[in-house]
Amino acid sequence: MSLAAGGFIVFLLSLPVVQGQDGWAVTYTSTEICAVKGSTVEISCRYTYPSTLKDVVNTVEKTFWFTKQKDDEPVDLKTDSEYAGRVEDVCENNSCTLRIKNLRESDSAVYKFRFETNQDKYLGKPGVTLFVTDAPKLPSVSVSPSAEIEEGSSVTLTCSSDANPAANYTWYKEDEDSPKASGQIFNISDFRAEHSGSYFCEAQNKLGRSNSTFHLIVVAGSSTMILNIIWTIPVVLILIPVFLVGLWMRKKKTISHPTTEAHEPEEIELDSDPVYENFRVTAAHGVKSSQMLT
Repeated sequence: MSLAAGGFIVFLLSLPVVQGQDGWAVTYTSTEICAVKGSTVEISCRYTYPSTLKDVVNTVEKTFWFTKQKDDEPVDLKTDSEYAGRVEDVCENNSCTLRIKNLRESDSAVYKFRFETNQDKYLGKPGVTLFVTDAPKLPSVSVSPSAEIEEGSSVTLTCSSDANPAANYTWYKEDEDSPKASGQIFNISDFRAEHSGSYFCEAQNKLGRSNSTFHLIVVAGSSTMILNIIWTIPVVLILIPVFLVGLWMRKKKTISHPTTEAHEPEEIELDSDPVYENFRVTAAHGVKSSQMLT
């Protein structure tokens, strides 16, 4: 059985134990309880006693819980300074419940119930053992190789936690209800694209559970890269001749259609200076004379 107390989960262990004689008995709900520090715990029992004793009506006058004794007499928790303001003792219809708030690790002890009648007293043994510890701590996850997994390779996931008591481990993949594996180690022998995604390792013990999430990504492996290279080489070998033929045809076209544009001679105009005018006349006569000589 478990109950939510103070925002924490309290686990009750073992089976009920009845100890008694001649109609005197105390039945504890459980013999062991694990609780988280800072939470609230309830320890319960039920007691019976003979209605008459030596022809005298037997009635209950006092009930209480204790962990310590002083001068061979048990000390009521309600009077113990270490529990001041943190304990409640509620009894009704032969059932008694001890409630302890804001648990401390020092509260770990064996709690026993005692009741007294007008004729006798009775102590319930062996009592209830309470363990108060931290919550299991968050587990840590290591991945080998790294979180970027080469396609086709093997992956080893390891989960660990310093939880006390020791934790059990379960592996899950995001958006999948069924667990992938159990135990601290989870192996994937042939990692593929469909294996990519978020995984989490859940650590659980008697006190509760916690988990750690991580993401795995598949990347192209060396075999895939080699395959891509094999496919690329023929393509390159085909493209090179095509490129060279295209280059040769372009060059041939250029040679077959050369550019033959005639350049007009440039006309030089001289300034209308008398010196230049004389030069023109003289030059003209010189040309004419030469023509006559020929």
